[in-house]
Amino acid sequence: MTNARAAKALDQRETGDLEAYFDTFNNLIEKNSGEHHSAFMTNDSYDPPCVVSNGVYTKVKITDQAMDFTNIDKSFLTLEVSYEIKLDGFEFPQEDTPEMTTYKDAMNYIFIGFKSGIHAIDTYRIYLNGQQTECTQTDAIYENAVAYFMKSKQEVENRPNMYTPWKNAFNSSTSVCGTYIPIYKFKRHNPMRIRFEVAIPFDDFLPLSGFTIYPNCIFGDMEMQLKQQLNKNLVYCQVSPVATWNKFTHYEGNTELKSAADVGLSDDLIYQKTFSQIGDSYMFTYFKGEVSQGDNTYSNEFEIKKIRLTSLSCALLQCRSNINGFKVKDTVKQALTDKYSKEFLIIPAQICKKCDFSQGVSNGGLKCNTTTSMVNASSVCCLFPRTGNDVTVSKNPNLTNLQLMINNKPYPDKSFDTNKAIHTEFILTNSDLDTMWCPQEETTYSLEFQEVDKITDIKTGERKLTVMMPQADNTNYVYNVATERKGYGEYCDGITADSIPVVLQGSHITNEKINRYLWPDGETMNNSSPMFIIVQDAFWQFDANGKYSKFVTNDKFYADYISGAKSIESRNTEDRMVDEYYDTDDYDYENIDLKDNRKRKQQEQNRISFNPINRNEEKTISIPMREYIGLRRNRDRYNRQYYH
Repeated sequence: MTNARAAKALDQRETGDLEAYFDTFNNLIEKNSGEHHSAFMTNDSYDPPCVVSNGVYTKVKITDQAMDFTNIDKSFLTLEVSYEIKLDGFEFPQEDTPEMTTYKDAMNYIFIGFKSGIHAIDTYRIYLNGQQTECTQTDAIYENAVAYFMKSKQEVENRPNMYTPWKNAFNSSTSVCGTYIPIYKFKRHNPMRIRFEVAIPFDDFLPLSGFTIYPNCIFGDMEMQLKQQLNKNLVYCQVSPVATWNKFTHYEGNTELKSAADVGLSDDLIYQKTFSQIGDSYMFTYFKGEVSQGDNTYSNEFEIKKIRLTSLSCALLQCRSNINGFKVKDTVKQALTDKYSKEFLIIPAQICKKCDFSQGVSNGGLKCNTTTSMVNASSVCCLFPRTGNDVTVSKNPNLTNLQLMINNKPYPDKSFDTNKAIHTEFILTNSDLDTMWCPQEETTYSLEFQEVDKITDIKTGERKLTVMMPQADNTNYVYNVATERKGYGEYCDGITADSIPVVLQGSHITNEKINRYLWPDGETMNNSSPMFIIVQDAFWQFDANGKYSKFVTNDKFYADYISGAKSIESRNTEDRMVDEYYDTDDYDYENIDLKDNRKRKQQEQNRISFNPINRNEEKTISIPMREYIGLRRNRDRYNRQYYH
């Protein structure tokens, strides 16, 4: 999987021919629509409208009839989500003065939210002209988890309500997707209901990642049906007490400003500087808030508590689509309608399929295998959960000799350790984050951080393996393997087969309990199996009449569907020939055979020529009409015979 937005930003197709490039500037004004129209429309969800509880679908518009063209890449969803959160493992003092409670509230904050706003979505379906397309994703949380790990630093750092880099959450930034809660609120309400706003760009959905300007006045309107995710999506972490204290004391009218250092607060203390997945434990550094004011001195003791937050229920309080678009002149619409009555508009897309290995990690290392089907698989992303909750929280497994085998082909050709430079560059290159697009700091740290390392004991001088505390968030790890050239979904020529063996193998640095992948809490062995997400190339096909408009995926034989392979005129001709063939009296619909041998021979001589791959290639194949019908009826059966 690669970063789709990088392709858009680097689109330089018009700059090769300089004369043609500057001609586009000369023609901009006279060829513009002339409507001087730009619109931004907000639509509430419907069928049913919000509020909806967990497990209930609601529908939103992606386009609006009031606009001729929709800028899908500039449109977005806004949600207001609510979760019921329970805190375990924390005992509050029985009695506290109001002053002490206030100090503790200022020092002990926790962030709860999403790394990416799209993690709020469990399932989505896309509709075109009121009809459900093949674009349905029931494993959206896994698809969107790996997509977020590959987002660039430039995308996520300053997008409030959309993304949450860990350092933003730790420093109490407003540029997060979530909310900050004083932990003492759980003393009064446990479980507690939280709510916050979420924003999701439409092109964060992989099937829509290739869209820019979409002429819905020609191809019809699009809608999305979605459902909220309850578990495996929320993350939480401690907030810097220095940041929260400064917010607490710096307000208008406060004449006794006290610095964080005055009350014994420092970011140099021991904190768990990572996210935890909802449902998993977290080592919380609790400040007791014992402030002595008698001699105008402040001291603060702290202790580390093992806490756990769980999500009990959720609700979607509000869901709105915010659509950016414009109108064009009738002449422009007519010209495009004429154009796409004769040919297709093809928009590349991707979609993911989540698979599990049945085997887990063991003392002997990692050796997992399974068999699965793949259709135009352009990359495979592996995650190594340490608990049953881990999805958007993913850590480096710290393995040696890691290698993925797909259909007996190794990726990469030589195995490597997951803490070496070659491993880091391999992942960043496959994610298209090796040039002007910088990876997130959390992503780089996740790839490089060595959780178990040899250090020298100060007292004995002996070098021994020791568990290292991460100094930044290390929960953005994904083992991203490219199986085809990078194309952002444009090629549709990835690995395709009904049954492909997949093997994942690696060795442990050590089998001792300091190995946090093998022994996540130092006592209990990891019983979670690795998982892999297949990234599949797909595409949208549109025509002005709507007869052939669809989302194309899971088709192993692309004679009918490959980008540009058929003009609408040739498609209609073939449809007419097939219809005439079906209309003959000699066609046996049950046995797919001809009763009359004489007419059967005559029909067998009626052959059809077509290009199964690309219309730009001169080579075509010719097969009997009857077999062509078989291809259309059952592409899986005939795939190997004619495609390969």
